[in-house]
Amino acid sequence: MKLNDILEEWKKDSKLSYEDLDKDSLHLANLHAKYLEHYSREKLNLSILTEKLYPKLRIEKREFYTMGAHEDTPEDWNLPPSGKVLIKDVNEYLAADNDMIKINLQISQQKLIVDVLREILDDMKDKRWSIKNIIDFRKITGGD
Repeated sequence: MKLNDILEEWKKDSKLSYEDLDKDSLHLANLHAKYLEHYSREKLNLSILTEKLYPKLRIEKREFYTMGAHEDTPEDWNLPPSGKVLIKDVNEYLAADNDMIKINLQISQQKLIVDVLREILDDMKDKRWSIKNIIDFRKITGGD
């Protein structure tokens, strides 16, 4: 799921109606389930990126830069013009490698999505309390 899609959904879902707070209160449970599902799925995607794909790519790239290509090496991977890289220099090459940059950006984006969804879930807790407080205030003041 894309961050913009999540933000657009939340813009629509986060609106409260002062006149229908009881309905909004009931609807929050459904929204919580919806965003918890999004959060769980995106958190899992983040784990796959950070715990499986990133370490695997880093090892493969490290071996490629220090030992050269082998039969399983993708054709679009190229050693620097000087050839294999010394172990002491490999981290610099990994930091500048396009595939490593791409996966690092994916991880950063995925972390942002997870953080936004966490904020949305936290905001729902606040909304529950706000709705409850408004309803209690109405009772006390004899308001509608």
